[in-house]
Amino acid sequence: MKRDGRGRRLGGGISYGYYLPVGRRWAFEFGIGLGYLSNKMDVYKWNSVVEKNLWVEQKTKAWIGPTKVNATVIFRCSIFTSLTISDNSF
Repeated sequence: MKRDGRGRRLGGGISYGYYLPVGRRWAFEFGIGLGYLSNKMDVYKWNSVVEKNLWVEQKTKAWIGPTKVNATVIFRCSIFTSLTISDNSF
């Protein structure tokens, strides 16, 4: 049986992230995503009489679970010093 890349796919989900500043320049960011993935695929079987793939059935697979997990270390480097804007009347 052959399973090719053709098929119909559907997915969706939600994600949550948290930003944790540590000091003036460092920070951490954490996130997780949960979702639903569904895949409908056609299954073919090689037929040696006609020498081509013949459609056998259509299968559907579904999955619910984590779709992404991330952790990031952030270092903020500023090239410019903090600018102050003064209110000068002309």
